[in-house]
Amino acid sequence: MLDYLISKYKDGRKDKAEIVYKLSYCGRFVIIKGKTLCGSLIIINNAFKQYDRDKKRFAGHLYRHLFDHYQANEGVGRFRIKTLARVNFKTTLYQVLKREQMELDKHRYDPRCINNQVEIYIPQFNEETGLYGWIDKGAVLNYRRWFGSKERKLYIKQYGPKISPKRRSRALMLRSA
Repeated sequence: MLDYLISKYKDGRKDKAEIVYKLSYCGRFVIIKGKTLCGSLIIINNAFKQYDRDKKRFAGHLYRHLFDHYQANEGVGRFRIKTLARVNFKTTLYQVLKREQMELDKHRYDPRCINNQVEIYIPQFNEETGLYGWIDKGAVLNYRRWFGSKERKLYIKQYGPKISPKRRSRALMLRSA
């Protein structure tokens, strides 16, 4: 499924660390976060090799919609990657988490976005390492504070469901009655 991209980014010089990216195929896309680009592609590829739509363990799988879309359109298109954010000297891990959520919020009502969750995935906290998977505790705590903030609520309002003017006026009439 993703063998070409994995071989392309397996070379350490091309691989990107602590990244949020858009993986698209045949007009549909998912927003993904990974410790490394190549590592996350390998995880997705391995999960796809085990994927069986009828198995109970895949009922709520994170990439179920991506796998179904790929199976329905196999061989028609190609996978593309667009980097949305990554940790560097200007961008912190908290900002990367925030950007991932903002992208999910922005595309929540976009039929081309096939993410099956509306909130970002954060791994369980590990007492031994003091990390949420590979994500540091401070970044997660800052993200969670931002998640319930007015700033995010205003951002969500910008990208809410699109209502036609005719339906909007009808809704206003019903509300005032």
